[in-house]
Parts: sequence; structure tokens; C-alpha cells
Amino acid sequence: MAYDPVEFLETGRFLLAKAPGSEATFRTVCGRAYYAVYGTMRSQLCRAKGVSPGHLFGKAGRHGDVINALALGSAQLKSVGAQYRRLHITRVKSDYRYSAQVARQEAERALDDADWVASRLTGIPEREFRSLPLAPHRLR
Repeated sequence: MAYDPVEFLETGRFLLAKAPGSEATFRTVCGRAYYAVYGTMRSQLCRAKGVSPGHLFGKAGRHGDVINALALGSAQLKSVGAQYRRLHITRVKSDYRYSAQVARQEAERALDDADWVASRLTGIPEREFRSLPLAPHRLR
């Protein structure tokens, strides 16, 4: 069986319970929450479009492209996209903005947001993902 990225949420919860006061933990939890959703979204997009992750996402990923495409989808995809965008903003802050504090509440909210998005993604029909304007990368 292939790895299910939603398992990152379990890792995030475990870390938060084991090191409850560590900013490094909060930052890591935010990243795990984001990648739980990104990985799930990536799998669903690839399955719906009938392409491999390497073909659709290339080597560098397409975080911003996915956010922008979701904003052009159905009402359900737009709703998911808004939460996904917030997770992305939190993940970027956690990974790159060391001068900005990341608090426990942000980590907890990231886990809650990721739970919400992941639970919605499984109920969205493939045709909605197929309709998103996200073309495969050119293979080099």
C-alpha cells in the first residue's frame, strides 16, 4: 500500500503532545499539517487527470499553482482552497520566517484546518479536480 499523507496529521499531534512548549515543534507541526493536505490533494489531482505526480508536478512542486487553480473551481473547491491557502501561508511562515514567532495556537489551528480540508477532499468528485486549470509540466 502506498503512503497516505494524512498520516502526517498523526505525527503532528504526537509531536505537539510530546514537546508542547517548543517553537521548533510548532513550526514542524504546521509543516506536517500542510503536507498532509498537499500530498492528498496531489494524489487526487493526479488520479483525476490520469497523470503521474512527476508529470503533473515536476520536481519542484506547484504549491501556488494548486492554490490558484482551486480558486477557479466549484464552490466546494473554492472553500477547500481558502483553507489550503491559509495552511500554505502558515507553512511558509513556519519554514522560512524565523523572525516571526509561531505559537502553539497556530500549530493547533493548522492541524484543525488540515483535518477539515482532508475530510472534504475525499468527498469531491474526480470530475471537479479534472476541470481545474492545472496542466502537466513539460518533461525535460
